[in-house]
Amino acid sequence: MPKAIDFSSYAVALEKLLPNLWNSFSMVIPATIISLLIGSMNGYALSK
Repeated sequence: MPKAIDFSSYAVALEKLLPNLWNSFSMVIPATIISLLIGSMNGYALSK
């Protein structure tokens, strides 16, 4: 059994994944905003 709780592996994993995670967010957030704007304009046009 472990004698102490160690979170150092999480820090190493986050350090390695952070650049890729940033790239994912930089693609997903603008795509979501653009889709939201187009969808809301389409919904407004269809409701009229």
